[in-house]
Amino acid sequence: MLAFAVWAVLYGLSYSVSKLLFPTALPYITPCYAVLLISWLGYRQRLRAFRLCLPVLRGWSGVLVMLLLLLLPAANLLSGGSFASGKTAVLMLGPVIVEEIFFRGVLLAEPGTAGIPFLAWMTEQPVFVKAIISSGLFAVCHAANVTGGEEWIKVVPQITCAFCAGMLFAAVTFRTNSLIPAAAGHFLVNVTASESNVFSVLIAAGSVICLAAGISLLRPAGHLREGNCS
Repeated sequence: MLAFAVWAVLYGLSYSVSKLLFPTALPYITPCYAVLLISWLGYRQRLRAFRLCLPVLRGWSGVLVMLLLLLLPAANLLSGGSFASGKTAVLMLGPVIVEEIFFRGVLLAEPGTAGIPFLAWMTEQPVFVKAIISSGLFAVCHAANVTGGEEWIKVVPQITCAFCAGMLFAAVTFRTNSLIPAAAGHFLVNVTASESNVFSVLIAAGSVICLAAGISLLRPAGHLREGNCS
């Protein structure tokens, strides 16, 4: 009961703040905050499974990971995008945090940390399977953009890009054992996106590179032992 009460308060606050600051974003923001219910109910006793800790970066691979996270933001800027205003950027931070906690925290959690059937099953899957499922669900989530008035011809490329980015975000989360790098990369992608949502050749190329890099980083990660923040 306490979990429901806490979630209701957080959801109410997020809805009110969203409506006050940027009403047109509600069709997208409200469903994003709704997943907080699943996160809270499934992990209220195991918050460490969120990987909310400082990332572990080792040598040149750590530098490479950080550079890869800049690919899509750079492609956005080179394709006509620009940094969002301060108010919009702050508003975007909420969905980024919630999405990362759910898609890269809850769905990629280590074995034995979930009591809900589907999530418990997810925790027992190989790293690569977890990454594909979480990235697929992350991509499907972006189909909700049509409720904000966007045409499917623009949304489908967003879904594809989200899957590719999701694979990289999943790989980075496993490699660093932290949500922070992926959340930072996700935030940069959102705040540099063009208002017209143009899917350029550069963004397509960046998406393919992200997908290839994610697969490459996940292969050796599959042999590593998963672990929580210490």
